[in-house]
Amino acid sequence: GYTNKVNLSVSGLPSGAEAQFKPDYVRPDGESELTITTKDSTAVGEYPLTITAKRGGKEHTAAVTLKIDEIQPEPDFEIRVQPTIRTVNPGVGAEYTVTLVPVNDFAGTVDFSAGELPYGVTAAFTAGSLTAAGDTKLQVATTGETPRGTHTIKITAVSGELTHSVEIKLAVVCPDFSVK
Repeated sequence: GYTNKVNLSVSGLPSGAEAQFKPDYVRPDGESELTITTKDSTAVGEYPLTITAKRGGKEHTAAVTLKIDEIQPEPDFEIRVQPTIRTVNPGVGAEYTVTLVPVNDFAGTVDFSAGELPYGVTAAFTAGSLTAAGDTKLQVATTGETPRGTHTIKITAVSGELTHSVEIKLAVVCPDFSVK
């Protein structure tokens, strides 16, 4: 029988594309897998390729077409908060504006939550979820028991498999006094 290796190659690849056969040869009734990888810089389009099988002076070719489509980015969203820090006296509240920014035609519903609250602090959103670009307010309340210092509050936004978080600061300071 015929047992010699037949070497494989491919021509016609676009700029930025690389091809690899596994294995890079084939025996009669054997198989090889061709993998083509491209870079972001590879131009969209259809490319005629020629696969060549060669052994000694004999050569056979097969024509195939490589089609490179434009990658559509996944819909996503961002959350932004203003301001990122508020300073209050104990027993006083603060408000933050949380903005939902859709990215790549995002159209899902985003649910908001606030976590890692310090002792004596409660937090609530004026709108617990948003379905389009817009704002919700995070209203934070402190008590006289809230520890003094700068505390971190984590705002989390969830839509299906997507989760984004941002940290804000709440500085609780001692009230000032004066002597007359």
